[in-house]
Amino acid sequence: MNKSKSGMTAAKGAMMVAGGALLIAAAASPAGPILIALGAILGGVAAIVKFYKKYKRKESFVDKALKVDEAAALPENKGIAKDKVRQALLEKNGFNSVGQCYSQLVTDLAGMLFESGVKGDDKESRQIIESIGLKVDKSKKTPGKDLIAKKLHT
Repeated sequence: MNKSKSGMTAAKGAMMVAGGALLIAAAASPAGPILIALGAILGGVAAIVKFYKKYKRKESFVDKALKVDEAAALPENKGIAKDKVRQALLEKNGFNSVGQCYSQLVTDLAGMLFESGVKGDDKESRQIIESIGLKVDKSKKTPGKDLIAKKLHT
């Protein structure tokens, strides 16, 4: 998921560097400010794309957790749009939105990882925690649930 984000960031950085170099090398030339402007525009587009992809990732995660596809395939839901089935399942489970459900799922997952990987001795949980860039210290009981949730969310 981070590959496309990194690509956009690298492209934006390259344009900013090129624009800065041209601006310094040829202050009278219009190419420097144009490249800086293109870098800023690319940064804005990258932010919008990142937001959209993150929302779609949340939606996909929630759909799997609530088994929206299975519910949509039921005969009583035939002809009903997937987003309406999703919203009905969200409300049935006490959630108002995809974001609220996603946050709860991530918080619960972080709690499970903390209990089994930091406080407990589950090697798979510890590997998951370390794969998201955190170091497990059993003596200090770190990382905490909040930090694990934050890293899972990004």
